[in-house]
Amino acid sequence: MLPKYKDIVELLKKGSTIEAQEQIMDLREGALELQEENYELKEKIRDLEAKLKATEDWSIEKSRYALVNPWRGAAQVYALKESSSDGEQAHFICPNCFQNTTKTILVPVREPKNGDALMNCPACKASINTGYSGIGAAEYAEKFLEKANK
Repeated sequence: MLPKYKDIVELLKKGSTIEAQEQIMDLREGALELQEENYELKEKIRDLEAKLKATEDWSIEKSRYALVNPWRGAAQVYALKESSSDGEQAHFICPNCFQNTTKTILVPVREPKNGDALMNCPACKASINTGYSGIGAAEYAEKFLEKANK
């Protein structure tokens, strides 16, 4: 426990300068420890604020997409909503990366064995078989959501 200012003053009045100096040193040491702790807490606050901002930014970005099934079978991807596109071209996002708060655009390639069109993720290396030999350009999410509701 750190000494109190009044206790140091009393020691000085009594002429116990050595004891007072020891208590002053204890106070200085305590002040340095508090400064260190304060610095560490401020660093933690900065880190948490950065994480919170990233989470808020991802929430906004995430709301721009919808999970759709553009091909036959169980293959699902995230498609950009036209209503949130701000003129951005339609595209598909890897569902695996999306769940890990990363936006990676899928790249169409042809399966060498059977000629099916695949959607490959350059980040996580996931591969989605569309079940079609050709799929055309990506379309906005609303088109697939309308089909699903019919």
